[in-house]
Amino acid sequence: MTIYLRNKDNETIVDIEITNKSNDKPIDLHSAVDLRLYSQLLLSLREGERAKCINTFEALQELRGWYWERWLEMEAPEDHTVRDVELAIMGILNPICEAYNLKVV
Repeated sequence: MTIYLRNKDNETIVDIEITNKSNDKPIDLHSAVDLRLYSQLLLSLREGERAKCINTFEALQELRGWYWERWLEMEAPEDHTVRDVELAIMGILNPICEAYNLKVV
C-alpha cells in the first residue's frame, strides 16, 4: 500500500509505502520526500514558518525510523496489521495536511 501526500496541483510531495510481502511479520515502511516540491512549499512560507516546515518534513523523511524505533516498541498493538500502520501514519499526516494545504491520496 502506498500513501501519497499531494499539493494543490495534485503533485506528490511525499510518498509512504507500507509493505507486507508475505502477510507475515515484519511489515516495513519506506518514505520519500520530493525535494523540488518540498523546496517550493518551503519557499512559499513566511520566514517564521519555515523552521517548523523543515522539522516536519525531516520527520516524514525519517518515518521508517519512527516506525521501527518508536511505534513498534511503544505504541503498536501486539498483532498489528498493515491497516494499523496506515491509521498511525494518517494520524501523523492529517495535521500536516491542514497546516500546509495538502491532501492524502
